[in-house]
Amino acid sequence: MKNLNRNRSPGTGIFRAAGPALALGLLLVSSAALAQPNEWGRKIYEGQSLVPARMAGHDRQLPSYAARCVNCHRETRPSNPVIGVTPLAPQLDAALLTEARSRRRGPKSRYEGATFCELLRTGVDPVGIMIDQTMPRYEISDAQCNALWRYLTFDKPRPVIISSR
Repeated sequence: MKNLNRNRSPGTGIFRAAGPALALGLLLVSSAALAQPNEWGRKIYEGQSLVPARMAGHDRQLPSYAARCVNCHRETRPSNPVIGVTPLAPQLDAALLTEARSRRRGPKSRYEGATFCELLRTGVDPVGIMIDQTMPRYEISDAQCNALWRYLTFDKPRPVIISSR
């Protein structure tokens, strides 16, 4: 009687054929998972993903529309939908957050993910200076804060502004 299996384990041929497709699928899923925090971070920044917040010294939670980062940290370039309005706070980007610079007349500092999250929760910056009380204090989880940090500090495509002159 002949051995038809020829020392193969069951399904080996199937796995050998499906291996490259399976590897590609895992790579695509991994890539999507890595990109996801930036999308989630954008939603947090724009107020589409809610993070509870309160004003410093107050017990009442702010309405969700009042706690959006973009309310105060909006861009000032001409493509801004609210032209002529000066933002209440600086535009947040990688350069502002990660480069050492003097903030609120204090010593030079730079943010890292952990110090950024601490600022959002407590209002205290990396060198121990309290930020303005008009910025809400957020009840933000580590995962939410990491997503927001990635969104703000990773390069994002910016629209090109063409002058009509």
